[in-house]
Amino acid sequence: MVGWEQTPSQVGARCLLDSGVSNLASIAVLTPGRRAGRLLQRELLRQGEGVLECPRLLTPSTLVEAFLESVDARLPVSEQVGELVWRNALCALSAVSAVLFPGQPEAPDVRASMERARRLRSVCDQLDGIGVLPSEVPAVAGLADDTGRWQALADLRTAAHRLLADEGLIESTVMRRAMIENGALRADAPDHLLVLAVSDPGPLGCAMLDLLEDRSHRLIDAPESERANFDRHGRPCPEAWNTRPSVVRSDELRLVNRPIEAGEQLLDDLAELQKDHGPLVPGRVVVGVCDETLNPLLERAGRRVALALRGPIGASSDRGQVGRLIESLRDHLEDPTIESFGALLRMPAIEALLLKEITPPDEPLAGLVGLLDRWRADRIGADLSDLRAGRSGADRHLPVGLLRQALQIFERLAAPLHAATSPLDSLEAVRTFLVSCFAEAPEDGPLREDLASLGGILDSIGRLPAGPVSTDGCVLALDLLLCRLSGMTRTPEPDPSAIELLGWLELRHEPIEDLVLVGMNEAGELAGRLADGWLPDSLRKRLGLPSDEDRFARDVHTMHVLRARVRSMRTIVQRLGSGGDPLPPSRLVLAEEGDALARRVITLFEDTPRITAAGMMAGTPSPASEEGFPAPRPAGSRDVARLNVTDFASWIRDPLGFWLQRMERIDEVDPDALELDARAFGTLAHKVLEVLEEGDLRTATDSRVVEEALLDRMHQLITTRYGRSPAPAIALQRRTLEGRLRAFARLQAGSVREGWILDESEHRLQDVPLDIPGQDPVLIRGRIDRIDRHADGRLRVLDYKTSDKPVDVGRKRGKDGVWSDLQLPLYDHLLRVERGSIEVPVELGYVSMPTEFEKTGIEIGSWSPGDLGEGIEQAQAIVKAMRAGDFESTAPARSRSRRNRKIGPMDRILRTTALDVSAAGEIDDGSETDGGDR
Repeated sequence: MVGWEQTPSQVGARCLLDSGVSNLASIAVLTPGRRAGRLLQRELLRQGEGVLECPRLLTPSTLVEAFLESVDARLPVSEQVGELVWRNALCALSAVSAVLFPGQPEAPDVRASMERARRLRSVCDQLDGIGVLPSEVPAVAGLADDTGRWQALADLRTAAHRLLADEGLIESTVMRRAMIENGALRADAPDHLLVLAVSDPGPLGCAMLDLLEDRSHRLIDAPESERANFDRHGRPCPEAWNTRPSVVRSDELRLVNRPIEAGEQLLDDLAELQKDHGPLVPGRVVVGVCDETLNPLLERAGRRVALALRGPIGASSDRGQVGRLIESLRDHLEDPTIESFGALLRMPAIEALLLKEITPPDEPLAGLVGLLDRWRADRIGADLSDLRAGRSGADRHLPVGLLRQALQIFERLAAPLHAATSPLDSLEAVRTFLVSCFAEAPEDGPLREDLASLGGILDSIGRLPAGPVSTDGCVLALDLLLCRLSGMTRTPEPDPSAIELLGWLELRHEPIEDLVLVGMNEAGELAGRLADGWLPDSLRKRLGLPSDEDRFARDVHTMHVLRARVRSMRTIVQRLGSGGDPLPPSRLVLAEEGDALARRVITLFEDTPRITAAGMMAGTPSPASEEGFPAPRPAGSRDVARLNVTDFASWIRDPLGFWLQRMERIDEVDPDALELDARAFGTLAHKVLEVLEEGDLRTATDSRVVEEALLDRMHQLITTRYGRSPAPAIALQRRTLEGRLRAFARLQAGSVREGWILDESEHRLQDVPLDIPGQDPVLIRGRIDRIDRHADGRLRVLDYKTSDKPVDVGRKRGKDGVWSDLQLPLYDHLLRVERGSIEVPVELGYVSMPTEFEKTGIEIGSWSPGDLGEGIEQAQAIVKAMRAGDFESTAPARSRSRRNRKIGPMDRILRTTALDVSAAGEIDDGSETDGGDR
């Protein structure tokens, strides 16, 4: 018993130095992990005044081989080969699968079959650790195997082990159990074993400690008074620890809402520690992370305030470029869709590989990802067959041929992956494909590490059993590689000045003065759920496997060690997990009784947790006050020579948004759209209405004739752009548009009967000059939807609107004389400039085609020539502001208001808002949809 005051490594080093053993290399030290071993080495150097000898450091996974001879000539199987063999055995035994999975004997896909094999292999591995066969479980535990599933599992184990034996391989746990039962010591086995505060050695570790009883010595980090509360293997006894009250003090308990607030609270706690105790000293101030998935978020929180927070494990290799490419490739091979192909194109290595072959030398292409996104947004509901056929959507200028060529090249490169059927052929095909993706030596350090890890995995597989021929060979191989990469991490860059983020199981061995525990919830290492459907907790206890009670006793002991050793122990509890699901507090926090438990429950479940808006986060600068993270702003004057008519409305709504979209060419694209957005819907309606120019439709007074022509054109356009079976949402929009067109057909026929005849449709205004006082004119482009001529000679300029509500003409010009939409004043002015003079009266208005079909109608404005002249003056002032680069001060005050305005990507770029906090439902920003200057 080493007490509470010193760490196990400090006491262990002193024991080794005082042991009287001249050769420390003859002693083995069993530590919980490699980090604890490094701490012991550091203490030996410190206390031994430069001693160079070091004992042999072991972990529970290396203990058996360090002391015992193998009694089997077979080699331990690697994880990759073992999983594949179990999967092959399961697939070959259909009768066994029917018993093990009665509801669905055949797995729905490759990943499901691999997951089944991993799960069953894990159950057998745990049983092998205690020397119990699956068929023996009912007898050992006093159960009735009515369904025969334990015998079926035993049959599967026998088949898998036979396949391994045929290849000269054996499961590691089976081999180690046999070595322990044989008990043959190695000639070079250590003379002594020091067990350094290992509170969870596992079944094989316990068997080894029994075998080495005469040459082992255990150090337990607890005072002598606690001796009776540990078993002979140094494990905390559940009956002695699990009923103890929580050592988390109420004044050190912090409640936050989400993981992101946990990062904010951590920064506050560290700031308090520095205020109370002076500068933070790495190694003395430690952050304990109970759920290591929080590490990246905490590191980012530190970077915001220039505080180095560093996890010792590093980033998982499956989240790097290599891992994400393998995952995307696996998903595409398993289920090739336009989405999975898009995910592949988003991998830099894949896009670069394809660009090498498809980019014309005299016509460089910026990127395939943006092109695919634009095509998918243009041809909503498109699939791979549409791309293979090169079908386009509404935008005929999109180079669909380049995308089609990219898909053809990728499918040619991926053909060997589809053709491979054996495991060896599959892995070789995968290796060849990845080599082509990363042919050039990467300069990126993490990428180099991931490629090295991948190469090591491929090289370590060695011989693979032939197994059954399968068309899923490469999907299997990729799944194996991804699974192994997920268990590997990149070595983080050393930073002696960083505050370390340590896992729960590492904290007991650290020389900590101040500790902040983050994520004290039933998650991660504190989830405490070892049981599953095969081995529930009650069965684990009967079999002698570690149970939830054992895990909780280990954690309670750890809390008592930390509480006794540290100066302060702040504890952060979350309400919600990263996905927004409720996350209960850890039992270590709730371990109270009576009034104390009631008060703690009220604190954790009724108090208001910390909630931090993104703009209020520590270290998040505002655009105006902080250099280095400002919102982008236009600088300098602009050369504005040409504008579209609709540019003026865009400016009035949002000048900075206009700058990004129209001048910097940054646009919002939704490649995953399932329906037409408002602009695309309006454009489709406009294209349908162009049919009115054909034949006798201009003068048709029968609404049925007009309706038939409009609906025929609509169905033709939808079929051409979105296929014969468009996405369900588009089919619903088609039905909505049908209703609007029927209502419009009646309006059109009635208008003809009133004497109005369509004179021009889609009249193009091409580079018509607009004079700018004191400056060069600006050329204006646009299209007037329709110009009607009455029998008495009057003209009528109309603009189609397909917004949900009818157009309110009175809102176009405010009482202050400021126009919110300059479209009609500009059409009137530019048409007169284009034609020289117009002697007849000209009416200006809108054709509303709203969702309430009965409200379809024509709204004519009652503006005077003076009113229209004010609109032209406003347009001239806007052009001057554009040219001066003044994108903020000239906009009307109401245009800058964000009230009732839907937040989009442009707002995030401009830092207008950090989060979209608008409630779900209708948002009306006062704009109507017309399809723009097509």
